[in-house]
Amino acid sequence: MQTGVLWQMYFDRWKPDYLINMAAETHVDRSIDDAQCFMQSNIIGVYVLLELFRQRARQKPGFRAIHVSTDEVYGSLGIEDYFSETTPYAPYAVSKISVDHLVRAWVKIYGVPVIVTNCSNNYGPCQ
Repeated sequence: MQTGVLWQMYFDRWKPDYLINMAAETHVDRSIDDAQCFMQSNIIGVYVLLELFRQRARQKPGFRAIHVSTDEVYGSLGIEDYFSETTPYAPYAVSKISVDHLVRAWVKIYGVPVIVTNCSNNYGPCQ
């Protein structure tokens, strides 16, 4: 069964008020070895979700979605460096950058209510 059909069944059955998308292929180094897997999962997968979000937003006023992205879209950091919301994207995590642009386009063009977050890995004494 195609992924879009399966997601459509979930949306029809549970009629969500909101959805948080945290699904993505991870580890940029792996994307160099198998780019097709990353393109299919990250880009096509989010496209399918965005179309469902758009449909759900028309059916259910107040529907919201959150797309959890990554700090990898900004590239890599040195010890003293940091990222902010104004840091430009770097050609590093290309499929994830593409997804962020897709999400922002669906927000602007179709008015799909999606918030994008760019989380960072956390490191502490026990990691």
